[in-house]
Amino acid sequence: MTVSGFSGMAGVAFGGDASSGRVTAGAFAEYGNGSCDSFNDFAAYQSVRGGGDASCFGGGVLARVDISGSESGHSYLEISARAGRGMKEFETPDFGRPLSFERRASYCGFHLGVGRVVNFTDSLELDVYAKWIRTRQ
Repeated sequence: MTVSGFSGMAGVAFGGDASSGRVTAGAFAEYGNGSCDSFNDFAAYQSVRGGGDASCFGGGVLARVDISGSESGHSYLEISARAGRGMKEFETPDFGRPLSFERRASYCGFHLGVGRVVNFTDSLELDVYAKWIRTRQ
């Protein structure tokens, strides 16, 4: 199978200092598209080839809180939510007659994250994090 595609995201974010650290919030739009060509060989049947396209468009919001720390580093919490619509098409001419399908579906997702930035020097730091990501279509 050969797959090619593109996805991108653009948005705006604003941040400000709070008593506990720095708070950042924003919104974004996302878009993606791709295509695939498949080539399948079966021992008891002829080869089957097909192709399809997929695309999605949506948007979301995000927030992050960088908790005040020390010179050695700081911790942070982050969250995001997204929603949009996706489309898939696929067709093959190789089953004696052309077969195809087209599906459209909504998607939604969110993520929660927690992390710790450890400063070694002014130009060297380590970002250790855990994220839980859930997406449903």
